[in-house]
Amino acid sequence: MKKIASIFAVLTTLCTFSASAAYIDFDSVTVDSYGGGQDKIGTATASGTTLSLTGNVWKSVSGTFDVTSDTLLKFEFFSDVEGEISGIGFNDNAGITGTRTFQIAGTQNYGNNTFDTYNVGDGWSAFTIDVGNFYTGSFDRIFFVMDDDSGNLASNGAFRNVEVCSANDCMTTSAIPEPAMAGLIALGLLGLRRRLK
Repeated sequence: MKKIASIFAVLTTLCTFSASAAYIDFDSVTVDSYGGGQDKIGTATASGTTLSLTGNVWKSVSGTFDVTSDTLLKFEFFSDVEGEISGIGFNDNAGITGTRTFQIAGTQNYGNNTFDTYNVGDGWSAFTIDVGNFYTGSFDRIFFVMDDDSGNLASNGAFRNVEVCSANDCMTTSAIPEPAMAGLIALGLLGLRRRLK
């Protein structure tokens, strides 16, 4: 019985850690200024897997991002005061590049508007951007845009559960969610225990 309990504890721990392993943990990375003069006034607040932006800020997180033809960028987005541009993308320098920016909300048109579908009041909305269909290459940063040059410091946008993956290894496309998987393991171990009696 002690052996079964130990196995269950290990499996539960593994399932729990793997459920968020692919998400960017904004508490454990440096959120840098991005876009030169575009990063003007406002705030960027990191809280676990959520990055919240207000005002007129452009931010980035450094890393190694190899974007191939099957790379996906998955995340959830929320805003309750629309700015001019809310967007996300990859770059290999600190300058802004419209062709690498995926706009997801805003009153201005900028960059790639294919995914500009968010409306204030939608709540947290999931996005999957097939980046590899638009550009590929090796990039040293992922960037986040909350642009509002009009001076509306109340404009905001939050990104959470951001992951860069391919269709076969995305955390958010797991056929069995982590809590359900832990439950299935527990049921299997209970059945094993009964057979051992």
